[in-house]
Amino acid sequence: MSSDVDVGAQLLQAAAMIRPFGAVVVVGAGVSAAHYPMTAQLPPLLWHAIEDAPDALTELRARTRAIGSAKEILGSDPDRLDIGWQLVREFPHARAAFQVAFAALDADREPSSAHLDLARLINSGHVEAVVSYNWDTCLERAHERLYGVGLPAGLLHKPHGDAAHTEGMWVLPDEDGQVAAEVHDHIDRLSDRPRTLIVLGYSGSDLTVVESLLSPLEARWPVFRITPSAVGEGAIQLSADAALASFAAHLLPPQPLSGWKHVTFLRSRSFLAALRGERLRPTDVDACPELPAAPRLAERLLSSRYATLSGASGTGKSITAFHAARRLNREGWKVVELKQPGVASLADVEEFRVLSGPVLAVVDDAQAIDPGVLAEFESSADEDHAVLIASTERLEARDDETLVATQAVQVVHAYCRAHLDAVGPMLTQLDDRVRWSVFSDTPEQRLELALKTAAEPWLYMFIASGGERRITGALDRMVENGNAALLLAVICIAQMTSRDAGVTSVELASTLERYFNDRFCVDEKLQQRRVDDALLVLMDEKLIREHDGRIRAAHIRIAERVLQDLGRREPHAIGEAVRAFVRANLLDESIDTVGKFWLLRTFDRIDIYRFRWASSIVDDEVSESLLRQCIAAAPGRDRGVALNLLWSSEWLRKLSDHAASKLAEWMISWLPNLVSEEVSGFRWMLSGLRSDHEEAHRLLRASTSAQVLGERLSIAGSRWAAADWMHVIQELGPDLRSGTLLSWSEEFEAGINTDLLSGWLSNRDEHSHPFEIYELIDELASLAPRVAAVALDACGAEIQSAIENDIADAASNFSEWVFGTMWIVASLADAPTAHKHTEEYEREIDEVELQELDEARAAFLDARELGLRELAAKAHDVMSDVDWKAAAQSLQGKTKYQLYDLDLLLGWLSCLSTDITDQIADALSTDWVMRIVNEAQLEEGSDRNPFGAVDHLLYHVCWGDRGRAVVRAFLRDHEAEIEVFPAILVEPYPDLAAQWLRRGARVGLDAPRGSGWRQVTSQLRAVADVDRNAAICWLGQMSEDLVPSLSQPQKHDLNGIGGFIDLADDLNATDLDAVIGRLRAQAVRKVWQTRLQDAPDSMRTLLQRVSTTSGEIAALAEELLANTTAPRAPGSN
Repeated sequence: MSSDVDVGAQLLQAAAMIRPFGAVVVVGAGVSAAHYPMTAQLPPLLWHAIEDAPDALTELRARTRAIGSAKEILGSDPDRLDIGWQLVREFPHARAAFQVAFAALDADREPSSAHLDLARLINSGHVEAVVSYNWDTCLERAHERLYGVGLPAGLLHKPHGDAAHTEGMWVLPDEDGQVAAEVHDHIDRLSDRPRTLIVLGYSGSDLTVVESLLSPLEARWPVFRITPSAVGEGAIQLSADAALASFAAHLLPPQPLSGWKHVTFLRSRSFLAALRGERLRPTDVDACPELPAAPRLAERLLSSRYATLSGASGTGKSITAFHAARRLNREGWKVVELKQPGVASLADVEEFRVLSGPVLAVVDDAQAIDPGVLAEFESSADEDHAVLIASTERLEARDDETLVATQAVQVVHAYCRAHLDAVGPMLTQLDDRVRWSVFSDTPEQRLELALKTAAEPWLYMFIASGGERRITGALDRMVENGNAALLLAVICIAQMTSRDAGVTSVELASTLERYFNDRFCVDEKLQQRRVDDALLVLMDEKLIREHDGRIRAAHIRIAERVLQDLGRREPHAIGEAVRAFVRANLLDESIDTVGKFWLLRTFDRIDIYRFRWASSIVDDEVSESLLRQCIAAAPGRDRGVALNLLWSSEWLRKLSDHAASKLAEWMISWLPNLVSEEVSGFRWMLSGLRSDHEEAHRLLRASTSAQVLGERLSIAGSRWAAADWMHVIQELGPDLRSGTLLSWSEEFEAGINTDLLSGWLSNRDEHSHPFEIYELIDELASLAPRVAAVALDACGAEIQSAIENDIADAASNFSEWVFGTMWIVASLADAPTAHKHTEEYEREIDEVELQELDEARAAFLDARELGLRELAAKAHDVMSDVDWKAAAQSLQGKTKYQLYDLDLLLGWLSCLSTDITDQIADALSTDWVMRIVNEAQLEEGSDRNPFGAVDHLLYHVCWGDRGRAVVRAFLRDHEAEIEVFPAILVEPYPDLAAQWLRRGARVGLDAPRGSGWRQVTSQLRAVADVDRNAAICWLGQMSEDLVPSLSQPQKHDLNGIGGFIDLADDLNATDLDAVIGRLRAQAVRKVWQTRLQDAPDSMRTLLQRVSTTSGEIAALAEELLANTTAPRAPGSN
């Protein structure tokens, strides 16, 4: 074997030949040996291919006269393997399975240093042609990674096949090699002068290749054969990696990029990666649907060269960033991304600035990057340099493109349904419980389940693909290998604390030596073999991936679920070790508060951690450490996160009263300079203090100047934090019982600068949404209605536009106005066409007010009535100027699950003015209404009431004259299709309800559970006033619903029961007797006894009626009545 000196001299000689003459390189398996199976390791792929082709497997068994799987029959026996390769040639499905499986393997492998160095030599022009006898695409991807474009056309020849083209006829291992005509043609074009022939990692054992390609070139060109066992002329006994590194070092300048890599969009993997929940990369842009944000981002980048993208983990930030980047790539822009997402320094900024353009930098996981570095990135944008920053945190108050998770889920769902032929089999592949079978979930059903229950795209994929079962199964296997399970936990915890940046192998080794010495060390020395074995297990299970030197779980959400699972595993003390390591990270003050917050929120809301293992994660020492870190946090974002972290820690362990008082004193000192970046932390910490530390909360309330709070809202408020400001105002406002609300609100209003407030409320762009400010306007209405009118005026045009463009979307979060002060405001508008409630409803509300609304609140509203009426007039003006025809037409194409709070918005509008709801009714497409009903019918089955999907919508538009006629016509036109008349429409249309009953159809029932008996009594009375016999019929239908309502009533379920009993007895006492007769004394005793304690009057009313019947139930009623003394008042209800 050659000495090191000889090898070094040979490499210098080869480089000296390449420099003037250039090179033609013949590549063999040795170049890819580090990451790919050599010929001897190919049998597993062969077994897979034959197993995947039933006909081929049958033929294999016939030829070998053996039974069993392909692996059992073929093994590694050369003769039988020859039979296997022959079957791959004979059976197209087996060949396709083999080639597709290798392509999948190829997609999971990264280019080696040899591929990267060879690509650099190609780019520099030193290598003019490559003939590769490998199937893999590592060289192509190496060039794409380095330079963002494919290899020069015609430079690479792959006569044995190409993993990028699985449809081709690859040369299999048992076949003779080939030298294609195109290779000879290219060599002929290079015959004008000598080149250097480099035979790299190729043994030369194939006679055809040697005789037709290598020998003719060796006869006239300098030749260097490079393999560890090379012999003959120009033999250099060295690996391909080492040789190419030497050539690159001698022939090329230092590598220009250290912190960046070029992004390619020339290769892609299937949608399977997304369904698996893996972190999505540029290779996924073709398979994944493009979210609406992507074209907007691209447009902004092309116009202003800078854009930011934000959204919670799992909402699709990374893939959206790369979709936008690909749009620029198609316009001729090179694209680079950080080699380590979430890791960047000022040196990386400078490196980007000197790149030749046009070039776009994609800065992903920016939440883990220093804000100063991000600011430098922004300043780097110029005509030839664009910057796209993606983060879990909003980076721009105004122009940030924020992903809306629910919208993203809708896009993904629509894509999956449209491509069900491809997606369905993928779901079955990931979860064998999904298939088109009577006894399984169909793909459609699984996708609908995911749509209904997922709040973000990643969770949609996770549910659809059975991710919970898949990960749990992998973790069950991990627990048997304690080292692998613990290593996975360490990686996932590091991924959390680094905010998804991951961990390097050096950092991992240091952590294992420090915290897991007993598991991974011998005599205080790390046993790398143990670490490597565990890493291999984790990679084989696809639980982790290594990318550019950093190791992380396939997705941050997988890391979260892994920790939640492993932290409770008792075998091998894994759970105990995981929880102890979480605690250690919370104590480590070198970890910033954001990283700790990411880690702690993984556990803080899970009951088993809160009630069983809380002290093993957060104890007094951890609480004190987190408090110190909070007090020391820098003002702004850091302080806000620190407060959120401290509040989250209280889910596991409460602060001591002394610590809470100390924190309150600091918060008092911070309040005069409160900014939007902190207000979320203040909001939640104030909530925690109110719940668990009343004295500290009272101190904060008493020490807060209402005027200062108003000033801070004006000066430092922002739209994106408006809801948090609202909650802080609520928390710091006076207790209603103090009698100071009026004076406090006047002081608060005095501090408001309406010009500044209007300024930031108006500071919106095309992506702003009214849901940002609904809550704040409602809270201002309850304190300073004139200020609320100013705010509504500032946002009026936006609300109008949002409603006209998409009324269903504009209704998001509108519940604040329905259940808050703005409901009172709507009733004060005094529009002549406002919907007025029935006397029965008003009496019920009056009773609730007498119970729940204290005199101080009532007095305050009276004192503020003039301001409230001015606000009501403004609300009426704003809503009257909406183009309600356009708003109603925007509902076309909406599905049931996109309607959200629409009925609440319509109810509020009817209270404001039925002229508005009449306009909506006039333009409402009844065909669309029926499409919603049909959609509900398909989802829920014939045993349910699909009209429940639209009954509240119809109810709220029927209170005006025109709306009432539109809904009546709809009900009549679809009488045959409406099997159950909606209960909520009984009072507006008692004659139609009676008509349904007369023809033997059913009328729905709003069960008294939760709301009491007044509504059903009012509905039954309305029908009785029209047709007494129909009402009796309906009473008979109610029995199935009345039995549980009478058997297990909650406290408020009994409200108004006396009125129902009186009406039912008047109609047909026998029906009510029959219902009572179905009650079982043993089953109801305990509940009735409890109701006698908390709702005595109503319960006695029920018992007196039950006692008039017979049997055990009547005896129970008499027994319970005998223990009470208060008689039922005549007519009591």
